[in-house]
Amino acid sequence: MSKEREQGTIQKNFLKLSLNGALALALASCGIETGSLTVGPDGTAPQKANATETFIPTATSTETAIPTITETPSLTKTPTSTETATPTEIPVSEMDLEPAYTEKVSQEFMGVKINAELITDKSLDPEIKKVTVPETTYAEFIARTIFKVWRKKGATPQTGTATETDFKNFMALWAKAQASGDPTDWAKVQINDIWANDLNDGIPYATGQKPYSIWPEFSGTAPEGIRGIDKTVVVVAHATSLKNTTTSPDEVGFGTNFDDKKLYLYSGPFLEHWNKSGVASVVASIEGYLVLNHGSQTLRGFTDHDLYNLLINGGIAVN
Repeated sequence: MSKEREQGTIQKNFLKLSLNGALALALASCGIETGSLTVGPDGTAPQKANATETFIPTATSTETAIPTITETPSLTKTPTSTETATPTEIPVSEMDLEPAYTEKVSQEFMGVKINAELITDKSLDPEIKKVTVPETTYAEFIARTIFKVWRKKGATPQTGTATETDFKNFMALWAKAQASGDPTDWAKVQINDIWANDLNDGIPYATGQKPYSIWPEFSGTAPEGIRGIDKTVVVVAHATSLKNTTTSPDEVGFGTNFDDKKLYLYSGPFLEHWNKSGVASVVASIEGYLVLNHGSQTLRGFTDHDLYNLLINGGIAVN
């Protein structure tokens, strides 16, 4: 072997040893058992000297755990009590009507403002689609019905037959009460012992009737113990199809119900008398029912002939 070649071999071996030593020192400083390492033929990659040896890095007591980095969740807005208000009480309505037609009347009669409705319920379909009464006639009918009930259930119940003068005097008192709003004036036209069911108290009609004192056609806030009525609603319906009524064996029915300041007066005609005369007869019986009712479940009114004639001659129509 030439001297130059021998010298190159020595330098190459020395370089391998240097690399092996440097690598061993580096691994030892990291706590890694090296075993016997050699540099590969190309001098760049360490090779296992013994294939059965396994290199397992061992953590030393001086190592510090690196915290795991996690993504911070974005903030979400938590609704406050004002944003998600929950009602503390849900009103319960016992309303059983399905109006097929509603006639609305708002006019003055003999100085008194009458605010009323006449509802034809779908329970009469197909025999009756609509019951109507001319506005002036209907306003007078409401006024005279209230007057007749007041004579029997006012502050001073009266007997005998009422005269037209009695009616005019009552209307004058009623008009004054509406104009003044004075409780003293209203007390003069107050009607007591009107048995009725409140449609919003959750108590069924059968057990929910109780006596009330009312101020008819009153707008405003009534004093405690008084029910102010700002609208009177007459309902013509098939009585046995509704739950808020008192019926008789012949299926004539009546009912008195409150919905806030509305007074509903139910009336149901004979099945075989679903015509103008039959409807007028049962509607004209509402006054008698209001006078006689004391919460009974089997009661019917009696037809007031003056009110019946008013409806027939005044233009009631049944279609």
